[in-house]
Amino acid sequence: MQFPGTPIEVARVFSDLDVATKFFAKIRWPLGVRCQHCGSERVLYIPTRCTCECLEKHTRRQFSIKVGTILKIASCQSINAL
Repeated sequence: MQFPGTPIEVARVFSDLDVATKFFAKIRWPLGVRCQHCGSERVLYIPTRCTCECLEKHTRRQFSIKVGTILKIASCQSINAL
């Protein structure tokens, strides 16, 4: 997926939260989503909570795409506004 070129394209492409989340995940993890804490590829996305959950046994298994980024202070819905 290419980055939208104009503000109108940005609004159109990112109007759907799932599309926006998948876009940012692809940029952040080009080789696939990995756990923020252990690096495992065994990760499930939980769309109702806008989080991912690592399937390995350790503490802090849930994380969001925003962890460790400037977006960490934003709510799940505000990603949609970008």
